Amino acid sequence: KMIRLSEEDEPAIFATTRMPGSILENVILDAEGIPDFNDGKLTENTRGSYPIDFIENRI
Repeated sequence: KMIRLSEEDEPAIFATTRMPGSILENVILDAEGIPDFNDGKLTENTRGSYPIDFIENRI
């Protein structure tokens, strides 16, 4: 789930949302195309997918 995702709480995952190759589903974008992870007015069933290589220091 991506709803209420924040850079402070999940910096590695948050960073992937800005990388080409990531997929966001049901996430509201503002007028400039920036995801608004706090906007759940349509649904809170937001999702994201990204290549595992996008996460540094993974186990």
